Amino acid sequence: MRRTAITVAALGLALAGCTAGAGSPIPSPTTTTTDSVNLNGAPHVANPLDTTKMQANPCASVTGAQLDQLNIGTSGKPANVGGPTCDWGSDSDPTKSGATISYLTSAAGLSTVYGQKGTYALFQPLPPINGYPAVIAAQSDERPTGNCDVTVGVSDTLAMDVVLTVNSGPQQADPCTPAEQLAADAIANIKSGGSN
Repeated sequence: MRRTAITVAALGLALAGCTAGAGSPIPSPTTTTTDSVNLNGAPHVANPLDTTKMQANPCASVTGAQLDQLNIGTSGKPANVGGPTCDWGSDSDPTKSGATISYLTSAAGLSTVYGQKGTYALFQPLPPINGYPAVIAAQSDERPTGNCDVTVGVSDTLAMDVVLTVNSGPQQADPCTPAEQLAADAIANIKSGGSN
């Protein structure tokens, strides 16, 4: 889980360092604006999610059963990495994957990620996840070593970051597929009002 935490921390610090504050737009005269929010070319989120409950308890973002299905350790620890965060893993089973979900309150949604797109070694927009725009963005491409970082715009001013570290098994060769599934599970839980 150390690699996962470092990856998220790096993203959180990068995002925090390039914004004027939570919800502050990044100036750019050439991008589309929606409701006075500068999106830097990021897709508009038509149906923003209310993440208040999950921000208060980020470890409720996904259920134990959802984690088990993706072979992720179910021991969740709250943290703050660019915003309310939960870090899951298993200290006793090295074959289990590790995952982190962060609500990036220190950034301005996907507009921050798109605004920095030239600085990423890996920048790959994804099809919408459960109806919400998403992108794989990372300072280095760690997919060959089982790591994937998926960021989902849950509103025009807030993004949810999902980092997965696959430690063993066939998913290690394609860590972004289970990362996208974990993001989809979290969004479904937010929509339903909770994971319990």
